[in-house]
Parts: sequence; C-alpha cells; structure tokens
Amino acid sequence: MDRIRLYIKLDDFVRISASLLCIIYVINDKMVLGFPKFDSIQRYIVRILIVLAAYMIYTAPKMLNKKTIAAFLLLLMFALITFVSAVYNRYTVPTTNPVSLVRTDFLYLICTYIILLYIAINDKFTEFITILMYYVAFICIAIDFFILTGKSFGGTSGGLIYLIGTKFTVSYTHMVLLVTYLVYIRATAKEFNRMLFGFISLVSIMITILVDCNTGTIGLLILLFLLFLQTQNRLFFYGKISYIITLFAGVIFITSYTIILSMPIVKIFISDVLKRDITLTGRTDIYGRLFYVILLKPLLGYGYGNNGRISYMFFQYANTQNGLMEWIIQIGILGVIPMIVFFVYVISLVGKTDVKKKVYPVFALIITYNCLATVEITISLTYIFFIIFLGAWCYWEDIISERSMVG
Repeated sequence: MDRIRLYIKLDDFVRISASLLCIIYVINDKMVLGFPKFDSIQRYIVRILIVLAAYMIYTAPKMLNKKTIAAFLLLLMFALITFVSAVYNRYTVPTTNPVSLVRTDFLYLICTYIILLYIAINDKFTEFITILMYYVAFICIAIDFFILTGKSFGGTSGGLIYLIGTKFTVSYTHMVLLVTYLVYIRATAKEFNRMLFGFISLVSIMITILVDCNTGTIGLLILLFLLFLQTQNRLFFYGKISYIITLFAGVIFITSYTIILSMPIVKIFISDVLKRDITLTGRTDIYGRLFYVILLKPLLGYGYGNNGRISYMFFQYANTQNGLMEWIIQIGILGVIPMIVFFVYVISLVGKTDVKKKVYPVFALIITYNCLATVEITISLTYIFFIIFLGAWCYWEDIISERSMVG
C-alpha cells in the first residue's frame, strides 16, 4: 500500500514538474534578450524534461500508438532535417552555434509532445491547462506592472525589452492570455465571466498601444473578431483549408506587395491610421531581395538560429519580417515541407473530431499568428507548442470518449 502511495505521489510530482517546466520554457523563450543567462537555464530545463519524458515513456509506453505515432514521426522528421541543416551550416555564421540551438529547442518540442500525451492518457489535461492559464496570467501582470511603471530591461534593434522580450513578445503573450482563459473555461466547465474577459481584452489592447506595437494591436483585434464569430456559431472556416490559405498568405503578399501597396485604401490605412511609411518600415526593401537570398541556399537554408545574422548581412534588418520565409531562410525547403505537413496533419486531425468547438480559441490564435506572419515573425516556438497542444487535446478527448463507452 505504501508503495502505491509513493508511486502516486511520484507520478504527480513528475507530471506537475514537467507541465510547469514546459510552460516556463515556451512562455519565457525570449527572456534571454534581457537576461542572457536564461539561455543556460533553458538548457537545464531541457535536460530535466528529457529525464521526465523518459520516465513517462517507461510508465506509459502505450501513449505512442497508431493515433499519435504519425504526428510524432512528422515532428521527428522536422527535427531531423533541421538538425542536418544546422550541421551543414555550423560554420556559416561564426558567432552562432545552430547545432546547439536545434538540440535545445527541438528536444524541448519532442519532450513536450511526449509529456502532453502522458498528461492526456492520465486524464490530467485540465490540470495542465489550469497551470498554463495561471502562469501566463502571472507573467502578463508582471509585464504590465513594469510597463506602467516605466521599467525596461535593456534594448535591441527591435526596441525596449520588457521582462520576457520586445513589444512583440509582450503583445503576443497577452493574446495567449485571452486564449488560455477561454480554454480554461471550456476545460473546467466554469461559467464565462464577460466582465473579466472584457477587462483583459481592454488592458491587452492598451498595453500594445503603450508599447507602440501596431502589429500587436491589429493581432488582438483579429483574434477578438475570430472569437466573436464563435459566439455567433460561425465556425464554417475551421479546418485545414482556411489554415493553409492563411499560412501561405505571407508568400502571396511577398509576391504581390507592389500591387497591394499601390491600392489607395491600403495607402490611407498605412499612412493615416497606422502612421507608418508605405514601405512598411523597410519591409519592402527586404521582400525585394528575399527570393535571391533564398535561392543561394534553397534546400537546407542557412542554419537554425542564423537568421538574424543572415538578415543583417543581406537586408540590414534583424529578420525577414515574414513568418514562413524566416523558416525557409533557416532550414530551407527540405525542412519546411515536413514542418508544414506536421502542422496541417494536426489541424486536420482536430477538425475531424467533436473537440473543435472546445479548442476553437487556440485555432483562432494560430490563424491570427498566420495573418500576422505576412509581416512579422509569429511562426515561433509558441506557435509550434500550440500545434502540439491541439493534437494532445484531441487525443485526450478520444480517450475520454473511449472510457465513457467502456463504462
């Protein structure tokens, strides 16, 4: 009896520790900009996650079954080609180590996939969502406090650093807060508090305005619009078709930006509403040379994590200002293909189940990220985390359905 109790306590400790470490790693990913030593902490987190994931595989090997193995293999293929690209480009930029970056980030993603499956198979997904929601809320409160009191933690070419990153990270984290609150309400079957959600929305928009992040403000408005559609029972666009269209919107924009930016209504919106120049703060300079740079190394790219240096070398900017193109620059076409297949596979998997209404806020967040990816770098580690999150939730709902049928 004592052994059973010890096992249960150990299992709880492993699960909760793994959940918290997964969340800290992804939410605080850009914290290294203001606190360089956080990079070392991330490596230690990954080492701990590897041990915890190994324990989970040992105690619950059946979680990697025919329902989950396809997505897992696609994720592994994505990681493998990214690693090959990193090895091939290990000397491309002397000041960065793409092999080390791939090892850290992709081991994290693989461990996260295993951990979320383990949480799902043990019917503790609600617990994970609760930890996620409260941690994101804590981080947002801390960020807002520092912003409102005028405290920053250094600066980069992207602007001031606010605890966990630039103004973009601040804005995207507030989007995550809105979504995790809604997901928490659905998972726990608690009553939706309109006043609280309205307050969080207004504060989030105010913060994006205070840090002068037009991308964040527009992103929040897009997200709120998509969430509003669910209240009207308009989920007709949920699925892989709408996902693929929005994912490739950035590529379409790059190939036709001269036509789009010449439209009078677009000129008025950019110049008079956003108060930005018609070059989109230099983006058109990048887009004009982007395909030339890609064609120099089309298959394996320039190496994961080398994108910043490469962008400065060719464009004199910190990045390509386009989500999908940023990945092509890093890992090439051979790396991006399994990445996209992995994303689409998970989205289509969720679309075939009854879980889509519950996870719709996460889907809305991903679509928002896709829209912003036309002019920003939003297909990030957080993006991939929520793709994995969607797949694991789908698996959790399948397990609940099977157990209810047996019962």
